[in-house]
Amino acid sequence: LGAALAAGLAVGFYEKVEDIKEMLRKAGGHESFPSRLRAGERAKHHARWKDAVERSFNLEKWGSKQEKQEEVTLRKPKFGNVASITPKQNGLNLLLKVVKMPEVSGESLHDVIAGDATGVVTLRLQPDQFLPCEVGNRIRIQNGTVAMVKGRVTVMVDKWGKVSQEDESAEPFEVKTDNDVSAVEYELS
Repeated sequence: LGAALAAGLAVGFYEKVEDIKEMLRKAGGHESFPSRLRAGERAKHHARWKDAVERSFNLEKWGSKQEKQEEVTLRKPKFGNVASITPKQNGLNLLLKVVKMPEVSGESLHDVIAGDATGVVTLRLQPDQFLPCEVGNRIRIQNGTVAMVKGRVTVMVDKWGKVSQEDESAEPFEVKTDNDVSAVEYELS
């Protein structure tokens, strides 16, 4: 409170020190908190504090943390295939082709059927992830998660994952539609 009152005095919010004293008197005064430390211990803590303040003035010589960080090389993702998807799997990276789109309504999630040369799976996507999906387009799922919806495998992409349109120059493949991984119903305990 004292620092705020001193700042108010410095910027002209209060005209003079007597105004502050009068305000405190009307408010019921103020409480004083005497130190419980002995003089020697108090002097030791004060010296440590002064040293810390002094060292903080020269922080720029140490440079910022961003400058000190070495460049991190990211690993390329390893892409799996639809046939290898299992319940409760996470960290899925898949290259897929969109086979079937849902009727878009006001729902918050959309079920998209997509697959690769080993099979098809149902993707449950949010509206912002749904944009690159059109029948025949190739999409890239990174860091997807398997969620069991009514006992069936469904691939979801949360905030840590990504759905994007894949480059058409990659090697072509035909989707194996007769192996629907999401058609298998699991009995979860």
